[in-house]
Amino acid sequence: MLFQVGGQGARPTFFEMSAAQQLPASLRAALSYSFGVFALRRPSLHKVLDYEDEFFALLMSVLESHSLRTTDGSFSESLYGLRRRPVNVSVNRSNPGAESNVKVYDSALRKRQKTLSVVFLVMMSPGRD
Repeated sequence: MLFQVGGQGARPTFFEMSAAQQLPASLRAALSYSFGVFALRRPSLHKVLDYEDEFFALLMSVLESHSLRTTDGSFSESLYGLRRRPVNVSVNRSNPGAESNVKVYDSALRKRQKTLSVVFLVMMSPGRD
């Protein structure tokens, strides 16, 4: 999405964030159903269905790493025009009630941040209901 729908400038709307969060679960359900239908015609695809979780994790790791490498956002975030930016948060420990300082950088994510993002996106993806 190359335009902002109802948001304030660069800030995403609630609906964009919600849709980006729900997309991986919908993609998983669609792929599971598609492979189930294809397995009716091709019995060799039953092996893929036996290892559905591992197959989906491998597919998502490739998809998410490519998306983070090219767009600085996960696959679902890039579809809605969202991207990740590095943030530096510093907390004043002497005065716990004071506000913390947050600096947002316009630079791209570092390689370590991208790797950790892929790990968390794949490992924390919603499982089967």
